[in-house]
Amino acid sequence: MRAGEYAGPSWWPVKLLRETAHEGVRHLWLVWLGVSALAIMLGVLEARLNWSGIPIQLGDATVGLTVYPPLFFSLLLAIWLGPMWGIIPGYAAGLVSALIGGLTISQSLLFACATPVEVLIVWGTMVLLQIHPDLPRARDLALFAGVGLVAAAASSLAGLIWIEVRHLDVLSGARIWQGWLVGDFLEMAVLAPIVLRLCGPGVRTWVDQQVPAPPRLTVSYTRATVLVTAINVLLAIMVARGVALMLHSVSANPLWASPEAQVVMSHLREGLTFMGLLLLVAMALGMSFAMALARLGERDHSRAQRDALTGCLNRRAFGALYRREGDRSRRLSRPVSLLFFDIDRFKMLNDRFGHEVGDEVLDLMCRRVSGALREHDVLFRWGGEEFLVLLPHTRAPEAAAVAERVRRAVADDPLGRDANAEPIDLTISVGCATAEPAPELPDDLLHRADAACYRAKALGRNRVESARADLIVISA
Repeated sequence: MRAGEYAGPSWWPVKLLRETAHEGVRHLWLVWLGVSALAIMLGVLEARLNWSGIPIQLGDATVGLTVYPPLFFSLLLAIWLGPMWGIIPGYAAGLVSALIGGLTISQSLLFACATPVEVLIVWGTMVLLQIHPDLPRARDLALFAGVGLVAAAASSLAGLIWIEVRHLDVLSGARIWQGWLVGDFLEMAVLAPIVLRLCGPGVRTWVDQQVPAPPRLTVSYTRATVLVTAINVLLAIMVARGVALMLHSVSANPLWASPEAQVVMSHLREGLTFMGLLLLVAMALGMSFAMALARLGERDHSRAQRDALTGCLNRRAFGALYRREGDRSRRLSRPVSLLFFDIDRFKMLNDRFGHEVGDEVLDLMCRRVSGALREHDVLFRWGGEEFLVLLPHTRAPEAAAVAERVRRAVADDPLGRDANAEPIDLTISVGCATAEPAPELPDDLLHRADAACYRAKALGRNRVESARADLIVISA
């Protein structure tokens, strides 16, 4: 792996797949629905058979163990498909389990957040620390186990609600809490790593083959901060609700009916309320600073990756994106294509109308080109009036068709008018190059696309040329 190259899990947004009409995507949806239904049914079974806090004798000690299969399936779905794919069945299973367990609707809605919180903590940390989803190295295994322990401890706070609603005594409640921690940790630190290492490469390759669009690999700074904030708020609400239930349970006990005990209870409530307010203020201030820093970091990152005039990605951003798509192309034996296009006679336009008009025309042209591209195609400003388009999973005939659509989007209508209301016509010359699979370095593919673009200019401009003679050539 190259220094600085991303190695964590990839994912697909649910919305992206819902809008993609593709047979493979339908297969993926069916598999997801089947696994989700299995997770929910196992959640129902766990609630009815009461697999919470099962006493396990280890020598002279008794350890509680909770078996909760929905967590395992939700975690795998999140790692292999994306966070929402795991959160939805995890929340549904928790909600059904809580309702069967005797919690009210409001209590169940909050209690069901426990599994999503665990999944988000594990998935988000894997992205942040670039923990490989197949856990191939000792480093990945160690980090994954550590994150599993943290996630299990955070989620166990919801046990406060369960313990109080079920009116458990101290020993039974401690066993439930301990069982939650031990059971979740074993699922995330022992069972999940075995499955991820044995089945991960095959499953991820199959998922890649079903989805035509490339996965996402990065989370914006702002979204990451929102994610952390949401987790902290949920945990705080769980603790507050659990403590409130405990206080209500204690105050209802006849042993606390004396006036002296009621005074103590009143002071205890006041102290807990004050501490809770301080905690909320500290969280609000911390998240405000975190959001401000996140916006600054995201703005700086965006400036480094994008062209200031057109908003397109720049040459610096191309390397990382090409490595990602190149690796995917070689792993799945899929093609990758490049379009290299140059604006015809752009210097004459600048000399005639001025650089200010030329800059406006560049911006308008990029908008038209972006509108003609597919959702997973990526436009780069290569320099001056030269542009590049990366076409993942695209064969030569498809690349030529996309190139022609781009050419027409620019040439069919004037892009604007100058100060004297004179239409400004613009055309581009486009070169296409395809490799199947993609070479590890893009130099040869870039050279071929660039050469095809120059050939298009030599043959009269405003046309599309392919880098190989046996490919389809579309011209104006």
